[in-house]
Amino acid sequence: MKDIRQPKIPTSKKSNENMDLQILSSALDTIFINSHNYDEIVLIDITKALFECCKRIINENEFKNDHLITYLHFNLTKLLELSVINIKRIYVFWDVIVPMIEFITQNNIMNISLFSMDCLAIILLFAFNQFRPIINEKNNPKVEMWSDQKWQKTLIRPYKSIAKLNVAYDINTNIVFCLSKIMQNCGTWFNTRGWSSFIEICFVLIDKADDETLIENGKK
Repeated sequence: MKDIRQPKIPTSKKSNENMDLQILSSALDTIFINSHNYDEIVLIDITKALFECCKRIINENEFKNDHLITYLHFNLTKLLELSVINIKRIYVFWDVIVPMIEFITQNNIMNISLFSMDCLAIILLFAFNQFRPIINEKNNPKVEMWSDQKWQKTLIRPYKSIAKLNVAYDINTNIVFCLSKIMQNCGTWFNTRGWSSFIEICFVLIDKADDETLIENGKK
């Protein structure tokens, strides 16, 4: 039988790559910290670059070695930083954030897929806190899906899309935990569309579940 084990990376090479990544991370810190000063096009371009990097890593490497996982983790961390720093303008690059999270999740790279879901939950928590106090006709972004009645549905929708994908059991379970965290922290701010979206996701998970624990968690 052919040995299909993933090749091992020499320790010295891994050490050099980790050092290179640390240097790169330090150099990029200033870029991301100051990103609140960037115009909208730059925010979109940075997010697209992070997404394209993730796609290349995943699509061009059959085996996801530790050093590749490190690069994926790095990209997600920078996406999270960019989103939190620019949470007031999250609607500008939301249409790139969501496909990136969905792409990583549906590839079932377990630790990274779960981490991407955690990043999405953190972004949502910040977004709920940002939009809740200021949503009104005067302050609404000039984007239809971020209107007073639709912004919660827009934020929660990615979980429904991911729940419909053919993802691992642990990812489905993580959706339940992330939604529980959001509801515990932001449930009192839910409007009709927010609750409707939340319930729809629970039904999706219940319909696809073949495990009583997941079903019970979804109902709760």
